[in-house]
Amino acid sequence: MISTNKTSIDQFPAPLLQDFARIPQSRKRIQVDLADVEHLYIFGIGLLATWLRTAAKQGRVANATETTRRYLDRIGFIDVVEGRTADLWAEDEGFAIALQRLQSTSSVFALTDRLVAIIDKHGFLGSDDKGGLQTTFAEMMENVLRHAGSFRNAYVGAQYYPKRRKLSIIVIDDGIGIRQSILTGWNDELKHVATTDEAAVSLAVKPLITSKPVRKDRELGHSGYGLYVVSELAVRNAGTFALTSGDATIFKYAARGNPKSRIMLHAPWHGTIVSVVFDLNQLLPIREVWATLPMIEGYSSEDFFEN
Repeated sequence: MISTNKTSIDQFPAPLLQDFARIPQSRKRIQVDLADVEHLYIFGIGLLATWLRTAAKQGRVANATETTRRYLDRIGFIDVVEGRTADLWAEDEGFAIALQRLQSTSSVFALTDRLVAIIDKHGFLGSDDKGGLQTTFAEMMENVLRHAGSFRNAYVGAQYYPKRRKLSIIVIDDGIGIRQSILTGWNDELKHVATTDEAAVSLAVKPLITSKPVRKDRELGHSGYGLYVVSELAVRNAGTFALTSGDATIFKYAARGNPKSRIMLHAPWHGTIVSVVFDLNQLLPIREVWATLPMIEGYSSEDFFEN
C-alpha cells in the first residue's frame, strides 16, 4: 500500500520514491491510500501514474472523496494506469493538461501551444514573448524524445491553481536517465564529469549542456538550452524548478530575491522528471533569461522570439 499526503515540490519526489522502493517487485496490485488528502498535485499524480504503468502494476485508489476520484479521472491518472491516452478536455482548456503521452514531434508542438495558452490566459506574458516560451518548452520536451532511449512511457501534465495563481508542470519518462544519456552520447567532454547522478543533474541545468556536441550541422541552435532556460525562468519568476534522474534531484528557487539551489539524494527513479511551478502573479521574464545565454555563432536571442 502507498500512503500519500500533501507533498510540496520542495519534497518531491523523495517520499513517493521511498514508498516505491519498499514495495516487493513481485506485488502486482497496489493500493493508494488517499485518506485525509486534501490536495493532489500534478507532479505527484504524474509520477505515481507513470510508475504504476512502468512497473506493470494494477493501481487501486482507496479512501478518496468523490471529488478526488473525479479529478483523478479528469486529469488522466486512470487513463495512464490503464494504458489509454487521456482526452484533452474542452472545458479544461486554459486551466489544465490531462496527462498526455509524448510520442512524436507533433505531440510536442500541441502540448507546447497548450502550455503557452495557459500562461497567456492567466499570467503576465509579453505579446512578443510567446515564440521564446514555445521554443523553451519544446526543447524541454524534445529532450525526452531525443535522449530518453528506448522508453515505453513519457508523459506531460499541467494544472493551473486559480486561488494561488500557480501553474504546475511535469514532464516525466522511464528512459535511460540523464547520466546514461551522457555516457552513451557523442559529447566525450561530459563523460568524465558525469560520474554520478548528482553530477549529471547539476550539469543538465547549465546552458549548452547536451549529450551531443552543439554543432550547427547536427543540432538546432537552441540545443542544450531547454532545462537551463526553464530553471532560470522559474527562479526569476519566484517559482520552483526540480530535475530528477537516478538517485538525485536538483532544486532551484529564489530566497529573498537571491537564486538558490540544492541537491537531494533519494531512492532511484529510472528515467528523468522535470517538475516546475510558475507563479503567474509574477511576470515570466523570458527575454531576460534568453539574453543571458551564450549564443551560438550565427544566432541571436531574437531568432527565438518569432511567433
